[in-house]
Amino acid sequence: MSTNDIGAIQPGWAVRASDGEEIGKVHEVGSTAFEVEHGLLDKQTIFVPLARLEHVGDKEIALDVSAEEVRTADWSQPPAEGPQRHGAPLNAPDRNAADPAYDAAYDETDPRR
Repeated sequence: MSTNDIGAIQPGWAVRASDGEEIGKVHEVGSTAFEVEHGLLDKQTIFVPLARLEHVGDKEIALDVSAEEVRTADWSQPPAEGPQRHGAPLNAPDRNAADPAYDAAYDETDPRR
């Protein structure tokens, strides 16, 4: 089952990095991030931004960053703002973003502009 529905995420689901490595388990889902417990002996909690979601599957979440990027990211606190959630797929850029990559990704006729 693959829903890509952020609202379907439940505590206990596995969280995997883009390279397939399991990062940990979902502890709690917030409005801007989901809390993940990771580590075998020294349990730590990180707040993975919802914008880092690549795929929501059957009791498993895939991120768009590698395990190394997760280890080096400062996700000790949830982000102040979450991803655009209405009428957009996961990780859709904000249509008001002033970002050269955004401009390159969408042409003038794209309604998201």
